[in-house]
Amino acid sequence: MLHSAADDPAGEPVATRTDASGDAPQHSDNPGDAPQHGDEHSDNPGDAPLASFYTALQRLARGEADKVRVLHYGDSHTAADVLTSVVRRSLQARFGDGGRGFLPLGRPWNSFLPKDISHQAQGTWSVARVLAAAPPERMDGHYGLGGLSTIGGVGSSTRIAALPGQQTGLFEVFYLNQPGGGRFRIWVDGVAQGAVDTASETMTPGFYRVDMPAKARVFEVRTQQPPVRFFGAVIEHAGPGVVYDTLGINGSFFYTSAHWNADELQQQVQRRDPQLIVAMYGSNEANSRSLTPDTYADKVHAAMARLTAGAPRAACLLIGPPDRVLRNCGREDQLDWIIDVQRRVAAERGCGFIDLQHLMGGPGSHRQWQQQQPPLAQADGVHLTIRGYLQLGEAVARELLEGFDAFAAPSPRTEPAQDVP
Repeated sequence: MLHSAADDPAGEPVATRTDASGDAPQHSDNPGDAPQHGDEHSDNPGDAPLASFYTALQRLARGEADKVRVLHYGDSHTAADVLTSVVRRSLQARFGDGGRGFLPLGRPWNSFLPKDISHQAQGTWSVARVLAAAPPERMDGHYGLGGLSTIGGVGSSTRIAALPGQQTGLFEVFYLNQPGGGRFRIWVDGVAQGAVDTASETMTPGFYRVDMPAKARVFEVRTQQPPVRFFGAVIEHAGPGVVYDTLGINGSFFYTSAHWNADELQQQVQRRDPQLIVAMYGSNEANSRSLTPDTYADKVHAAMARLTAGAPRAACLLIGPPDRVLRNCGREDQLDWIIDVQRRVAAERGCGFIDLQHLMGGPGSHRQWQQQQPPLAQADGVHLTIRGYLQLGEAVARELLEGFDAFAAPSPRTEPAQDVP
C-alpha cells in the first residue's frame, strides 16, 4: 500500500524493508503485496498481442488505474536510453508521467547517462554481470531485474533526484541479502532514514521501500559497511501515469538472461508488476558463427519464458534489431533470418513485433543513414547517432500509439440488412 501525506499527518517518509523470504523486520510487506493489475489483463489467446497493455492504458486514461509499467530489455541500443526515452516521453505525454522507474546504482558503465532523471555516483563501485568471454564459474547469476548488480565500497553513494516540477511518491531499493552482507542507508532530501542490514543465512532479494510526500525530490543510497550488492532502485512519481524501465546491457544477447538466477528475476519482475515486457535484441547475434535459425528460435523462446515468468498476464513485445553492416562474417543473410525468427517466435508466443530494420528503410539502410547529413548512423556499422535513435524512437512510439488508437476506436455499427424488393 502506498502512503501519502494525508495518510501520514507528520508528512515524513514511511519506510518498509522487505525480504523475498517474507521476513519484514519493520513492516509486513512481501513481494506479493506489490500493486496488482489483474482486471485489465486478458487470458484470451485470440486477443490482439498488445490487447492487455492497451486495455491497461484505457483504464489509466479513465482514472481507473494508478500506474502502467513497462519493462524494456535489450542490448546497447536500449542501454543508451535515447530510443527508449522517446517512447517513454510519448507514452507519458499521452497517459501521464508515472516516473522514471528502475535504475542501477553506482556506475554500471562509464557512459551511463540515464534520461529523464538526475543520477550521480561517488566513491568506488564494482559491477557484476554476464560477460560473453567470462567462464561460467565466474558468473554467479545474482544480477537481479536488470541483468547486473553493483557493489559499493565504504561511503560509496548514489544520488537520484527527480527533475524540477516532478511529483515524487515512491523510492525503493532492490538489493541482495547474503551471508556476511553489510549495511546501507537511505537519505531523503537530506534526512537520514533507517539503516538496512543485508546479512542473511541465504541469498535472497531484498526490498527497502520509502513512501513519501509528493514534495520529496532527492534520494541518496550510501554503503555504510560492505559488502552490499545492489540490483538497483525505483523512483516513481505521485499520481497516475506510465512508468518505463530501461533495462539495457551493453554487449548482451537475447539469451543472456539464461545466466541470471531465475527465481530472483521472477520475484523482482513480480515486484515491478509490469503490464508490458519488451525485448529488443539481435545486433550482437548477427556476428555469431554458431547460431542456426532453429537453435536461435529455441533460445528466444526460453528467454521470453524467463523474462515473463514473473508477470504471466503481461503483454509482450519483441522489437527486432536495426539494420547493421556485417563485416568479415561471411553470412550476409544472418541478420535477415534473426529478424524472421524473432517475428515467428513473437507470433507463436502471442507477442507483438516491431521490425526496426523495416522502420529504417530495410536492408542496407544503415549505410544510407551513415551518409545522411547530419549522419543518422555511426561509422562502426552497428550503432546509430543520437539523431538516429531519436528518429527510430519516434517511429516505435508512433507504432505503439497508432496501435492503441486502432484498439480503442469504437467498432463501426452494422446496420441491419434491408430486404431488396
